[in-house]
Amino acid sequence: MSFNILDSTKINNRNTIAHNYYSTQIYLNQFHRTLKTDGYIQLPFVSNKPEPNIVSDLFQLQYTCLNLYITKSHNLIKDVSYNAELIIQHDSTTNNDSTYLYTCIPLKTVSNSVNSPIDKIITPSSDVQSVSLTLNELINPQSNKIYYKDKKGNQVIIYSSPLSVNTLFDISLGEPNIPLFETTSSNYSVIVPSSQSLTDNPVKEGFVEGLTQTAYCQPVDTVDPDMTIEPELSIPLVGKYTSNDATNNATRTAINFMSFVLVLAFTVIITPIIYDNYIVRLISKQTGQGKMDRLRSIDIYTCVVFIYIIFTLIMRGIQTNNSNLTLVGFFIGLFFFISMAVIQFKKMDTNWLQQTFNPGGTDPTVSYKNTSSFNDLGSFLVENAKLIMTPSNMLVLLLITGIFYFLVYIFGGFKTKKNAKSSISGYIYTLTYTLILGAYITVVVTSLNTNNQPA
Repeated sequence: MSFNILDSTKINNRNTIAHNYYSTQIYLNQFHRTLKTDGYIQLPFVSNKPEPNIVSDLFQLQYTCLNLYITKSHNLIKDVSYNAELIIQHDSTTNNDSTYLYTCIPLKTVSNSVNSPIDKIITPSSDVQSVSLTLNELINPQSNKIYYKDKKGNQVIIYSSPLSVNTLFDISLGEPNIPLFETTSSNYSVIVPSSQSLTDNPVKEGFVEGLTQTAYCQPVDTVDPDMTIEPELSIPLVGKYTSNDATNNATRTAINFMSFVLVLAFTVIITPIIYDNYIVRLISKQTGQGKMDRLRSIDIYTCVVFIYIIFTLIMRGIQTNNSNLTLVGFFIGLFFFISMAVIQFKKMDTNWLQQTFNPGGTDPTVSYKNTSSFNDLGSFLVENAKLIMTPSNMLVLLLITGIFYFLVYIFGGFKTKKNAKSSISGYIYTLTYTLILGAYITVVVTSLNTNNQPA
């Protein structure tokens, strides 16, 4: 079924849809799918600015770009002929479910048209590393838009005016092996631009129109260097959009400061207790300097594990535009660095050394300065691996890991709107974290209950 943009019963001139596709750099070495091997194109198309790319009073969420696809024509619009479709997959920045917003822009081959950035993406040149794509300059501001929700809950916007390209599409051009959205719906609307948006500047007027209808757009920083090239939005210094700015900034600053103080206090109080009772206490095979060497091995291993967790959380949060994940990474990093400072300061205390390594003696029998950094590390890893690999302890490890994995699942840790590749990497990261934590708890439980001494 093709959508009929001339059907008077579907016309909707009450609602608005405005786009803000500012200049975005597309790197041609990041193809997920290519025409040659897959029959369609898929590339990351990630927004590099905080403001949303699509705003409308039809939906209450904010959406930013995630991926760009170029597929064969599905003949979506009645009496409109075109050759292919440029589809942009958008991710909600304010909702964590499995639905997306898609915008579909028809592409029509016009042999005498100027070579556009879209052509450079379709047929990349070996000497071109990236393409700057500014769809704001290409999309017709007077284009009617077809809007509907498919059965999966995805929201779809189809522009009725094709973009001209000079690429002659091959008949083998295909579509994604995983359908992005349903291309038919009887319950759709044809959004007609209001007179305010029918101007020579679709971005500024269109985005302003969206702003007057909703409360989800953010002001553009007036010191942004791109503003001299791409004027997008102007907000007066005094007005209804800025009246609470000082209060909001003060609140955010206070929350961040209190969060830092709480993490600092928690770390200073809890870290020595955990270190003495659940690390030092478990070491009884070694004595004297050997015990201090074993503690150094544990410190090195702990540093590697924490640094891995911190960097993967921060980088994954940045890659998936998940600010919560990035924030967790920073707080774990803050906890780790404060803990290491507290522990190392504690080790310099003569009283602690004597109580830990020479209880009842008159002088410490170990020297922190003479501690070996790597001589004991191999033995530490081998001994713990042997302990964990016994059948009974392996069963404990699998049980603990399974419990943590289940908890992550029921609390929505795997509910992602990202692509399949990103979802798989999320499962792998989670499995790695749960295995590391499960291995530690297995060692602690086994050591305390059976008097096995892994360290």
